[in-house]
Amino acid sequence: MFPIIEDCSKEMTEYLVGKNKIEAGNLFTRYTTNVITRCAFGIDVDFFKNPDPMLEKMIHRVGNPTRLDAITRAVAFTVGTFTKTLPVRYGISSGHKLSLLF
Repeated sequence: MFPIIEDCSKEMTEYLVGKNKIEAGNLFTRYTTNVITRCAFGIDVDFFKNPDPMLEKMIHRVGNPTRLDAITRAVAFTVGTFTKTLPVRYGISSGHKLSLLF
């Protein structure tokens, strides 16, 4: 796993060459996504050269939930087994948003 993380670090270093200003949050999100997709799933995505806007939006949505998302997650966590009996499941709706499906 260390060689994979090292390769991702080299890609990030190459991406940073010649840049005067960077957005740290975006940079570390791309780096983390690269490491996770390679280590966990074995997929070479390389978000530094080929950013995927759809996946970035989904990651942003998971990391920055709306109030409704936060409330539904809190209820699902608190109630637990009761939510299994409800006709609610998590997934991607037709609008390509990470949301609740009814």
